[in-house]
Amino acid sequence: MTPHQLNQSTKLIILVVNKWWELDPILSVFLENLPEAKPQLERHPRARPNQNALPPEELEPKPRAVFSFMNVRLEMWCIADLLEHVSTTGSLHSSTQMKALQLPKIFNGRDYDLVIALGTGASIGPDSLNGSVVVGTKVFMHNAHPNRDNPNSDWGDGPFDCVVDSSFDPALFSGATRFGEAEVINRFLPVPNGFFPKIVIDYNAVALNTINVTDHREYEVLDAVTVNAFINANSPFLGRSIETTHGLIRIYGGPSFISITAITNRLGHFKGEASSAQKTAAAHNAGVVAAQIISNITKLL
Repeated sequence: MTPHQLNQSTKLIILVVNKWWELDPILSVFLENLPEAKPQLERHPRARPNQNALPPEELEPKPRAVFSFMNVRLEMWCIADLLEHVSTTGSLHSSTQMKALQLPKIFNGRDYDLVIALGTGASIGPDSLNGSVVVGTKVFMHNAHPNRDNPNSDWGDGPFDCVVDSSFDPALFSGATRFGEAEVINRFLPVPNGFFPKIVIDYNAVALNTINVTDHREYEVLDAVTVNAFINANSPFLGRSIETTHGLIRIYGGPSFISITAITNRLGHFKGEASSAQKTAAAHNAGVVAAQIISNITKLL
């Protein structure tokens, strides 16, 4: 965000969530915790389409919800909503390639001031951060199938194996993330597999991305490969989370970028820890943090 943008009358923030089951608890939190906004719901609640009679692809989709503040318009989008023409019985809903085809429809050449990627992921260190929320601005993507051996996802545009920076003003980031941690955590939901949640806020935190993985059974092995690629890149920054989509949103959304990750499991423990209840509670917690950040941002602009 540049100084001249701050003089514009209305700012546009685009928040992009990966899965519908992540968006639903997040949107519920927003409706409860952003009383100063005027929400406009578009097709919400949104029933999953009949898999035997899929709808046609939406060529001009709408956001799931719009929140209007005095000086900010916040659009909440869900990538899964844009993939309803694709069957959920296969693995295409997790395809990096399929998401990449839909993401330009969200941004559509418009001028906007900030993109926020919000979703669930794993922590990287040995200690459990389950139920915690990580906020940062940088991404690192590793192509888990560089030999094009995943027929369901062959996105190769990159950039891979390097840290991608954000242009979001560090001073604005600091102001947006300045709040009482204990007060915010008090609004968290407990996760079944976790204990003492934290809010990890670091402008230089890197969200690692394992790209072109469509089978969650591969996470345990291929996420570790992504972590090793990050270490081998000799990055001076800290990898704080790992998932599949933040980097893609950063590439298509542009440089003014923040990521918010709900931690559902430790690295390599997706099968044992990331239950449906775990993911729903963690997404709720990320929604609590995101709502607080957005409320702060609207007061700063």
